[in-house]
Amino acid sequence: MVHRGLWGALGRLAPCCVALALVGCGGDDDGNSPTRSEFIAAADEICRDARSESESLQGRLNRLAQGRGNTPEELDEAARLLRQLADVNQSIVRQIGDLRSPPEDREVVEKLLATGERSVALALDLADAYLAASETPGQSDIPGATAALGKTVAKSRRLAHDYGFEVCGGAD
Repeated sequence: MVHRGLWGALGRLAPCCVALALVGCGGDDDGNSPTRSEFIAAADEICRDARSESESLQGRLNRLAQGRGNTPEELDEAARLLRQLADVNQSIVRQIGDLRSPPEDREVVEKLLATGERSVALALDLADAYLAASETPGQSDIPGATAALGKTVAKSRRLAHDYGFEVCGGAD
């Protein structure tokens, strides 16, 4: 039997994956840089566009978590869905990374991007932990992987909120 709290942790974690607070810092400053408001609006639109797919994956994860059977098939499915959520969020990172950010905000934008990329990597680590649990019950660190991702996602959300994001920061 896999750790009893893993499904509850997944249910709390996966919504965070949907809005990882991801931003980029592409482009050079040639006098046509966006304002902070313009940058936020463009990034939030990217996050809004990804919302439907993310919510669909989240719903499937939630339904899977409610079963709590912890069968190898369910654990494999959880890993697959987490990988799909990570892919969606990696796409958001890339798209927003292509946006031009206000020059005066580059440092904070770079920090947000790095935190978003770290969240994607940790989501993939969690997916790996679910796969390991399906193959060898009791030999996976799902709680540790969940905690690491949760901590990083919380940091991303806090940074995004403080910067002014609405959708990417999870407030919308």
